[in-house]
Amino acid sequence: MSSLVPIAGFIVGAVYYSKPEEEYKHVGKLCIILGLVSILLFVAFAALLYVMVLEFGGVVDGMAPTAIYSKSPIVGGEQITILSITRTDIEWSDVRIQLVEGFNFTEWGTRTTDLDGGVRVTFPYAADNLGALSVVLTVTDLSGNGMLNSGDYFTVTCHSGFQPGISYYVYLLYEPAASLIGTGISFTG
Repeated sequence: MSSLVPIAGFIVGAVYYSKPEEEYKHVGKLCIILGLVSILLFVAFAALLYVMVLEFGGVVDGMAPTAIYSKSPIVGGEQITILSITRTDIEWSDVRIQLVEGFNFTEWGTRTTDLDGGVRVTFPYAADNLGALSVVLTVTDLSGNGMLNSGDYFTVTCHSGFQPGISYYVYLLYEPAASLIGTGISFTG
């Protein structure tokens, strides 16, 4: 009982320990010790789970940054520029870029190693389908540090152009926190 319900074990142990017979004192002492061991094991297990789930207090590290974007049309698509971002420690490898139109969407996983050349780096990612469209993502890291910074931008282009009058939405997803970086941005084809 002491190992399952430590408080009950303490109470039973105290009652038995207060009796004058030696065998009762022995049982009472054993119940109290088992209760203490159970509490210590519970605390150790809870600390281990805390470390495993939150990665040593990684709640702050896992929180998504907030960003503000601008958009500008380019030939065959749209350029999305990061005007400001609240965190400067976000690697491109932790970001997915998603393009949505109605029930169709496509997304690309960016990689820090593609964008950390030490100077301005532009990297084209493979074309992906968005419904009937074939869309290409190209990311430009202005400082070439592999980090998401203000001024960095990316383009989504379609060889045949986006469909006129259709609304498209672009989102940056911060994977460690499974949340959006800012609110995203929309454009019309």
